[in-house]
Amino acid sequence: MGLRDNPLIVLTIAVLIFCAAALLSWMFARLWRGEPRVMARFIESALVFTGGEEKRRAIVRGAGGICLALWGVSVAMIGVSMDSLGFADRGAGSRLFWFFVGSGIVLLFLGIVLERTIILWGRPRFLIPPSLRVEKK
Repeated sequence: MGLRDNPLIVLTIAVLIFCAAALLSWMFARLWRGEPRVMARFIESALVFTGGEEKRRAIVRGAGGICLALWGVSVAMIGVSMDSLGFADRGAGSRLFWFFVGSGIVLLFLGIVLERTIILWGRPRFLIPPSLRVEKK
């Protein structure tokens, strides 16, 4: 029994990923505005990573890339949901399936690359929250 046989599982996973992307984007928007409680929560959640305080703060700076990557997975899940419901088997549905999956994969990889460049080099600076830009890299 594969995922194609049980679309309810695929739709549940898609909704959970969408909700996670929306929640992380909302938290990142609050981080962007410089709310101190949100920044503390982000840094506290980064405690699972080894390394010093500077590495954790670098991971927090890269949260925008993580948001983009999660939205990419969410977009790709639209295509996977279409496939599990049987819409991807017919003409235009097949093209839509590949559009959603392809767009999702591009957004996922773009988000990963942006996150890594922000963490490692602190570039591009316009994607780093203003309250975290002033830190010495």
